[in-house]
Amino acid sequence: MLEQLTYVQIGERLNISSEGARAIVKRNRLPRSHDKHGKTLVAIDLDELQHKPLPVRAPRRQPVNDVIATLKARIEQLEAELAAEQQRSAGDRAH
Repeated sequence: MLEQLTYVQIGERLNISSEGARAIVKRNRLPRSHDKHGKTLVAIDLDELQHKPLPVRAPRRQPVNDVIATLKARIEQLEAELAAEQQRSAGDRAH
């Protein structure tokens, strides 16, 4: 069934943003017009539209907990090196 819908209405029906709806309309070259208030209306048959939402992707970056653990380990290593250098330096001053 052909309907005249705004981008917001299309987005609500497809569970996407109005920008996503605008992209679908542009990609499918759907006919557009304007209502008396200047809003864009799109002639669309949502039953025939082949829209499948993209699956949610996992972030590619390292999880925060891993980053924190890595930094803590490095800090411990640097503190140990600093303590060793301070002891060596104190021994040199004693002579």
